[in-house]
Amino acid sequence: MTTPLLAVLALMKLVSELREAMWGVVQLAVSTLDVDFGAYCQERSNRYEVLLGAMDLDETLHAASTLPSSEPELDRGLD
Repeated sequence: MTTPLLAVLALMKLVSELREAMWGVVQLAVSTLDVDFGAYCQERSNRYEVLLGAMDLDETLHAASTLPSSEPELDRGLD
């Protein structure tokens, strides 16, 4: 059983790896630096796939959705 807070953390890590991979794709197109952004993108994509493969995504999403909000005003208009 995953606690809500750990589920949110796991999802944040997953999305962070995906964001980094996409940043690498953008840099491939726009950067003039002598950096292997293709390798960076591949490394981050691999880490994303490992994280995703190790979790039960449906269970993690459900657990994260049960985390009580400490900011009630953030809940307005999201229903």
